Amino acid sequence: MEQNEIIKELLSIEHRNVAIQLKLVDQAPLMISDTLLYKTVSLLNELSLSKDRQWNTTIVTLSAILWSYRQPHWSGVREFLMVLFSRIGFAPTTAMFDGDFDLSSSRYSGLSSFFNQLSVVANQAKNTVVVDNDSYILTDFQFSVWEKMESSRVVGISAPTSAGKSFVIALKAVELLKRKNGDLVYVVPTLSLVSQVSLDFRKLLRRHQMSGYDILNTYSGRVNNKNAIYILTQEKAIAAFSHAESPFENLRIIVVDEIQNVERVASEDDQRSKTLYDMIIEFKQNATADHIVFAGPRINNIGKLGSDLIGFKCNQEEVNNSPVGNITYSLLKKQKKIFFKQYTVIQKEPASIEISASVTVPKTGAIYDEDFHRALLLFVQSLGDGAKNIIFSPTPDQAEKTAEYLYENNEGVGTEIELGTLSKYLQDTVHKAYDLTRLVQNRVVYHHGRLPHHVRRVIERAINDKLIDNVVCTTTLMQGVNLPAQNVIVRNPNLFIKKKPDYSPMLSHYEMANLRGRAGRLMKDFIGRTFVLNEESFAEENTGGALFADASKEIQSGYGAVYQTYQNDIMSDLAQVRPVEYGNKEYGFLLTYLRQMAIRYPESFVARLKDVNIEISPEEVDILKGGLAALSVPAAVCIKNRYWDPIVLDQLYKQRTRFSLPTAANEGGIAYSLVRAVDRMRELAPEYASRYFDVQNARGRGPQLLTQASILAESWLKEKSLARILNTDYYNQDPSRISDAIERLQGKISYGLPMLLQPIYDIKHPDSSFLRFLETGAFRPVTRKLIERSIPRETAIFLATNYFSSVSSSELDIESDILPVLRNVAPKLDYWIRVQLEVVL
Repeated sequence: MEQNEIIKELLSIEHRNVAIQLKLVDQAPLMISDTLLYKTVSLLNELSLSKDRQWNTTIVTLSAILWSYRQPHWSGVREFLMVLFSRIGFAPTTAMFDGDFDLSSSRYSGLSSFFNQLSVVANQAKNTVVVDNDSYILTDFQFSVWEKMESSRVVGISAPTSAGKSFVIALKAVELLKRKNGDLVYVVPTLSLVSQVSLDFRKLLRRHQMSGYDILNTYSGRVNNKNAIYILTQEKAIAAFSHAESPFENLRIIVVDEIQNVERVASEDDQRSKTLYDMIIEFKQNATADHIVFAGPRINNIGKLGSDLIGFKCNQEEVNNSPVGNITYSLLKKQKKIFFKQYTVIQKEPASIEISASVTVPKTGAIYDEDFHRALLLFVQSLGDGAKNIIFSPTPDQAEKTAEYLYENNEGVGTEIELGTLSKYLQDTVHKAYDLTRLVQNRVVYHHGRLPHHVRRVIERAINDKLIDNVVCTTTLMQGVNLPAQNVIVRNPNLFIKKKPDYSPMLSHYEMANLRGRAGRLMKDFIGRTFVLNEESFAEENTGGALFADASKEIQSGYGAVYQTYQNDIMSDLAQVRPVEYGNKEYGFLLTYLRQMAIRYPESFVARLKDVNIEISPEEVDILKGGLAALSVPAAVCIKNRYWDPIVLDQLYKQRTRFSLPTAANEGGIAYSLVRAVDRMRELAPEYASRYFDVQNARGRGPQLLTQASILAESWLKEKSLARILNTDYYNQDPSRISDAIERLQGKISYGLPMLLQPIYDIKHPDSSFLRFLETGAFRPVTRKLIERSIPRETAIFLATNYFSSVSSSELDIESDILPVLRNVAPKLDYWIRVQLEVVL
């Protein structure tokens, strides 16, 4: 049998059996015959001996199918696959074939053949690294990353989601820090990743007895002269450069993960990409590190991207194959027939089975109706109780609705004691009617950016503890969060429910490839399956290339192209000293950037502009400087507010006497003062008020909503717990309002309001901590110190109130005053509180 025929037959068995499992066809499961086994083993052995690692994807996929449908009498398959995976550079995966593998000692149960033992040991030895006395077995890709981080100052790393790049980066960083002390800055895009990476480093530091390091999630200067591992979002990282021009004086390593997020830097409406890009440029110009790492999924020529960003040679390590077999299935309705299709990268054309059963295919379009939920329910129920599924949702609201549908219609309630205690914990810390308190009892949750921080933490732990079967998730899933699942279920590529004529975002081929990569994880699964409930909706948006291909992309960065496009308009606005406003939104961010650079670096800003691909002539420099000559606002205020137009800041400075601002948590009338301050900002800086704190356009209820938000803000900063804030008739009578309140607290109040008021506080009260109280939702020093160590606000308030109530000193030391108390009380705490303390204990 030829190679293609073997591949086709094995994929056909997998295809047909999945269709049978989903009740799409009515027949007995298919078996792999002994004859097909022998031919497959021969083919796999031949391919594994090839020096061309392009065959690895084929080897992994066929091996995964062979192992998934193995027969009891195939006694030698386990050893063969262990030898095979060691040979092709996936040695760590061999542990999954050994049911008696001892994870703590990395010991196998043994192989019957001495030759096989030698082969496995030899292939593992070449990729084994040692940190202290601990040995780690790496894949070929991970080992290559390890060596490049050792030998190169700048490394770009591109790999599929399940390749294990984050683990080897963290491990090598710890090994480098063991040899030479210094600080590490690790930048990630989301709070979930901040928590995950912080916990990963805490485990490594504990394992390798590195007690001389703090893990910090915000920058506030050096603490006790200790070395630090900073796990920061790009916003927190760039804020450090407002404290000092060179804030990280003992910098050893910089890691920027999910670097693909820098792609939309030139888009006027993507502030986070600009922040990430500007942060990298700040590190380039104002910090020196021994090692710099850029990492992201499926990025072509990531070395060139790294070189463009940092200005000198960046070595790259790219891999396109994964130790997890990935297969995509889709439903397609064609005329009156329905087909179940199979896509893999190892076959050129998709395979297709006509469905004999009656099944609902969701309509194309954006609306998530009953048809979609019925189809989803069929898949979820057919995949079985043990299956761990991620269901992609376009918006947070839809994620909550879909999770609710699964709760109401999916049979079977979780019996684990932990689910009951989790439900009780959510009732106690959010609200007795909070929808997740019910959903978790049926092993279903939703996951999006609007979850309270402590809820996100315990939900992610419950998922990793395999207590949850179904996670309905938004695009937070594509930002590196490690939520183990065998299956990903997607309806369509839309990122909206109601299509808008001006802006209707959807998943690109690249984003869809990364989403599908979330099915199956290194050391956890052999096959990851993605189920698309309506192929037609993807085909409609397909503008070229194979449908459901493992897409990658080359990323460009810099401001040069957009500057050239709008250069005449920009110069005209600079000459007229026109501020950023609605009329120049397409290029307004560059007006701010140019003015800020000229103020920050008056002697070197022309050279610095070249770093972001902007060439500016001497005549244009004169125009720019002329527009800034008459400013009254201090340069220090501009520097602290880098994304504010200095012209607008000058207007605020001249009107500063019109503001009366609260400065302490115990003042009276805080809510009223905030209302007046926001009204002033709406008048003097309307574009920024709309950007950061727009609560005025909801059916004419602007004043009422602003008052409500300000009352919430006062309760928030005074450390009133979320449960107490929500325990009022307003929420008790209508629990649907709970999610809106949480979104307002964590979005508008803890982020938007401080961003809006920061300039006027820097002008009037530069030493005040009031906005920090608002941002963290805490005013007591001990509470804020706990939050700075990545302990969620609600848990920090609980600990401060119950175990540090007599402490008031702002000089409280985390090592001598806080951690000993936490270590003492931790064993007595609820499990769901203890898991939130793992980042510090």
